[in-house]
Amino acid sequence: MPLNLPGTDAADPIKTLSYTLVDGIKCYSPDMANDYSDYPDSGFDVTEQNSTKSFWVSSRNRLFSGLLRRCLNQSVQKRILEIGCGTGDLLQTLVTSGDFDATGSEIYLKGLRYCKARLPTVEFVQFDASEGIIDARFDVIAAFDVLEH
Repeated sequence: MPLNLPGTDAADPIKTLSYTLVDGIKCYSPDMANDYSDYPDSGFDVTEQNSTKSFWVSSRNRLFSGLLRRCLNQSVQKRILEIGCGTGDLLQTLVTSGDFDATGSEIYLKGLRYCKARLPTVEFVQFDASEGIIDARFDVIAAFDVLEH
């Protein structure tokens, strides 16, 4: 079955989403925010508990942050949106370096609550990227560790 993304058909233009605030987080897809039918909410607890000792997480963070730094002109701080940021591991690596002004997005609020606790100065938004776009501009939009779920 083909993937039908917003804006891929002239009859279906890209829609800019509006938000409501839930727990201080901009929710662009509030009907999905607490619907864990695709991913169990306990998965965020497991991810958070294992992230600091996970070989995969630390290797992935080094790989992706290094790749971004090599591919981008770092004469100015770059704005990045990570779609599917989980509990914020990669974003923590990116913002700690000072090279990136980061925004994290996740479809589920539980992951974003972990993110906000870890990175209180970073903006986090809840939305389903297949529903449309948010009203913001970024130099880089990334979706690491999303497609395999």
